[in-house]
Amino acid sequence: MAEIEELSRRAAALLQAGRSAEAIEALRAMVAREPQVALWQVNLGVGLRRLGRFEEAIGCYRRAIELDPRQVDAHDYLGNALRDLGKLAEGIAAHRDALALEPRRPSVLNNLGAGLFAQGDIDEALRHFRVALEIKPDFPEAHSNLIFALDFDPTLTTAEQQAERKRWWMRHGRRHAVSIPPHANSRAPERPLRIGYVSADFLGHSAAALFAPIVMGHDPVAFEVVGYSNAPREDDMTAQFKARAKLWRNISGASDGQVAQQIGVDGIDILVDLSGHSAGNRLLVFARKPAPIQVTGWGHGTGTGLPTIDVFFADRVIVPPEERHLFAERIVDLPASLTFAPATYAPPVGPSPFQEVGAVTFGSLNRMSKTADDVLRLWAKIAKRVEGGRLLLKDRVFDDATQRARILGVLAKAGLSAERVLLLGASSHRDHLAAYGRIDVGLDPFPHGGGVSTLEALWMGVPVVTLIGKTIAGRFSAAMQSAIGLGDFAAGDLDRYAAIAVEAAKDRERLVRLRAELRSRVAASPVGNAKRYVSAVEGAYRELWTRWCAGFA
Repeated sequence: MAEIEELSRRAAALLQAGRSAEAIEALRAMVAREPQVALWQVNLGVGLRRLGRFEEAIGCYRRAIELDPRQVDAHDYLGNALRDLGKLAEGIAAHRDALALEPRRPSVLNNLGAGLFAQGDIDEALRHFRVALEIKPDFPEAHSNLIFALDFDPTLTTAEQQAERKRWWMRHGRRHAVSIPPHANSRAPERPLRIGYVSADFLGHSAAALFAPIVMGHDPVAFEVVGYSNAPREDDMTAQFKARAKLWRNISGASDGQVAQQIGVDGIDILVDLSGHSAGNRLLVFARKPAPIQVTGWGHGTGTGLPTIDVFFADRVIVPPEERHLFAERIVDLPASLTFAPATYAPPVGPSPFQEVGAVTFGSLNRMSKTADDVLRLWAKIAKRVEGGRLLLKDRVFDDATQRARILGVLAKAGLSAERVLLLGASSHRDHLAAYGRIDVGLDPFPHGGGVSTLEALWMGVPVVTLIGKTIAGRFSAAMQSAIGLGDFAAGDLDRYAAIAVEAAKDRERLVRLRAELRSRVAASPVGNAKRYVSAVEGAYRELWTRWCAGFA
């Protein structure tokens, strides 16, 4: 018994510290000694999931449920792991099983909300996040999930979205700002600067494609990069980040107070948030303001609501001048809101697919959580208006037969038969990029448009029809296409969106020409010229630092 208790304490401490691989060894020893204890199976599943070993984690959770069908965490965590694999319907069912056992557990409501959000059921997701917060007002993760999901609500304005961010600050962050220590950084304007980057996505994640050119592209003489990774696991992309950093710290097992203290010890001059309110953020670290200058941008660039973050990097399309007073941060413009380092293994641009199949294919490779049913209905209408028009969608959720059937059902009710729809599931990233070779005209979802997906489409020669949204989340594609001289693919309303798509499909000579030109256009623009973009970022950092040295915020 004493040995089991010691293994239990060790495993718990290792999981808390983010040392999942070591925790798994202790947990396996516990399971071997007491295989009938459901809790050991649950904890082993937690460790395995953190390392991305989702199938093994699912096996542990299912075994725990066999041992104890009333083990709430086993059902709940099973739902998370199933969602990781794109098995959304099964995951939601598992969360509902957990909720049936304990209807008012905030963590279960939050996780069910996340599953519903991934399925594209935004209203139900929002309802569950709100109930979780009613039960547990001090639940910053659920509040961030609510904020993230609100970016997908077509009824909201920028003012309303930023107001919710302010509520997050008032409820969770403000109390930490009352004891901000003085910053002892040397006020020498021209000295090398230590830039700390904080993210949960320093791995093979779409967000990393947006900030990797910046983090990895700094002049190592003038800027020292320090990485603070909140990711529970590492991969080849992580190794690339670590190789370019002067100092690297995994903070996934550390408290917000511990991380803030470490940042102060590390002497960070400018601390950069790369997560916003997305999963795994450490905004409560930024609330403590451990660095004299704090910035947000790139990873989830929609504003944080934290007055302790000094600057939000954007551009005049993403945040127009008339909206800037709504943000807690001061807006600083860059040549573009995003930059892009295309994958070295990206396939060459091929011929326009209509030349082979004899009909135009519209398509979107955005995740389906962005694609509500009203978006699908408009896309069906567009495809129907073009003779032989087809629609290609790609997301890992289409490996789930339930999701395939649901989407095909929505499109069929809108008049687009299954014979004119292509649904593609998960693949390697190279094959994902190659799928653009089957699309003539890209369709951007709304109200939350594409980011990386739009950049990749353009790199592969596919123009993207987009709706200029009334909030930041709906303006990224318009901003990027404006930067490469493709502003006429951006629409001010849905009727114009449909008209642009149909007109593009009919102008086949232009489609062929754009197919050949877009990659070089992207490469020549601020969006695709990472070296030029990083130089602008470094100039902004230096200006912010010079102001601070002179006594200005």
